[in-house]
Amino acid sequence: MKAAPALVFIALGASRRSGEDRAWSLALTPGTRLGAYELSATLGAGGMGEVYRARDAKLERDVAIKVLPLALASDAQRLARFEREVKLLASLDHPNIAHAYDFMENLKP
Repeated sequence: MKAAPALVFIALGASRRSGEDRAWSLALTPGTRLGAYELSATLGAGGMGEVYRARDAKLERDVAIKVLPLALASDAQRLARFEREVKLLASLDHPNIAHAYDFMENLKP
């Protein structure tokens, strides 16, 4: 039986320069690196973020990355909701549920 996919949660960080922040939430394309992860494809988007297929360069495995765009990451309530989602998923253990392997805040591509 195949294991559930690894899922990584990332909240994009703010720039100190005005005008750049919006571009970061829209500029995530294949080849973009977020920490040890290199994006390879967009999988979907919804009200709480965007999901990408990526490669974990350190552990040499494919992962799904859920990104909370900067516009939402700068909202304390949305960021707290995102973090609760990560913690809830990390507390579950079932072969048909993705495993949360990482949570990063204030990351800049």
